[in-house]
Amino acid sequence: MKIYRRPGFLKLPDGILFCIGKPWHWQEPQIKTRTHATNDFDTLALSDIEWNGSEDLLNKQEEMLETGKSYPIDLDSSMRDGCFDNEQIFLVYEADDIKALIATLGQCTYPPG
Repeated sequence: MKIYRRPGFLKLPDGILFCIGKPWHWQEPQIKTRTHATNDFDTLALSDIEWNGSEDLLNKQEEMLETGKSYPIDLDSSMRDGCFDNEQIFLVYEADDIKALIATLGQCTYPPG
């Protein structure tokens, strides 16, 4: 893995797997889906479910917690980062990291249900 500051990160191609962070705490892995000419980018969060507005999302997450309801991951919707913070840092997964992650995911067990 390699760490970039925002200006260098924005030069990387779309489709990379990364985590946004501050020294030395990282958020969840995301995929950069589109780079904008305005010092911004779109990202696909790997923890999103399909939702229609923040109230719907909160209701679904509450339902998941309280009743055990399941919703599939949403891999079709990306969101704009919109931070414009040149002090942001990014932990970027390289090819060997992604191959190792895929191999490890292939060994995961599924929860009952």
